[in-house]
Amino acid sequence: MSISYRCPTCGRIGEVDDDLAGQRINCPSCETEIGIAAAPGRDDDDFMPLAELQQARRNETFAEEARADQTIEWQRELLKESRDQSAHLKKIADNTGCIFIILAIWFFLGIAAVVMSIVGAW
Repeated sequence: MSISYRCPTCGRIGEVDDDLAGQRINCPSCETEIGIAAAPGRDDDDFMPLAELQQARRNETFAEEARADQTIEWQRELLKESRDQSAHLKKIADNTGCIFIILAIWFFLGIAAVVMSIVGAW
């Protein structure tokens, strides 16, 4: 029987004989020292079958993509709301500018009327 290992540096997966259990070996690919774990009494029920593991990873990927899609949708909504608010504030600013112009004209016409009444009274 053999023991499987995976190099934490390069990711290479390999197998060694049971007699190397508990010892350290060098990875054949990158020469990183790897500890070979002993697996006494290991039950296959403790491990997830490869098909289930792959499905779990796919589910994780789909969940991450769904979260990313939701984040993008929220950002689009916030951008739309921001643009709507900017357009509303621009309308208010335009209307306020018109009101100030009308008030300025009215003020100067009032001053002119007062001046004319004073000058005309002399």
